[in-house]
Amino acid sequence: FLQYATLIHRDPTAPLVLLHTGYGNWQYDYPGEVTRLFHANQLAIEHRFFRTSRPPEVTAWAHLTMAQAAADHHRITGALRRLYDGPVIETGASKGGMTSIYHRRFYPDDVDATVAYVAPISFGAPDFIYDGYIDTIGPPGCRDALRAIQAELLRNRRAMLEARAGAQAGHAYQRIAVPVAVESAVIGL
Repeated sequence: FLQYATLIHRDPTAPLVLLHTGYGNWQYDYPGEVTRLFHANQLAIEHRFFRTSRPPEVTAWAHLTMAQAAADHHRITGALRRLYDGPVIETGASKGGMTSIYHRRFYPDDVDATVAYVAPISFGAPDFIYDGYIDTIGPPGCRDALRAIQAELLRNRRAMLEARAGAQAGHAYQRIAVPVAVESAVIGL
């Protein structure tokens, strides 16, 4: 299948930035921060099996792994190294950051630098490994105030929040019900 990517070409001797969103290619031809800092070329790569970067009929979900995505980026990097002489820098945030570090892990010689803006390593959805860490962020008084706001919202303002969410979303809540979405949003705060 084809993998969608967009290229900003400036100069074959300039650095090449591989920009990973981790999902669909929403970056298009907008230069990311690393690209702007180094006046670099940029290739924004859509992650396999997102948007148009998927097989036309059946999606073989067993092949939606970080190792397979890293292999995709390895082939792309190899092809582009023949066209660009400058250093190759890869970057991404969140799932794009994870994509960057996994590419680097499986193919350490492909790139010269990796700039991962946030790269969570999650082992499930939800992944409760973060809870202990999150419970240490900020001063205790701030955490207590946030918990008090969450309790207030869920105890005394739940109906208002559900009505507002339902009015704003219309019929967009098809996977989960509005009450569950509201509770999840308040807890995730």
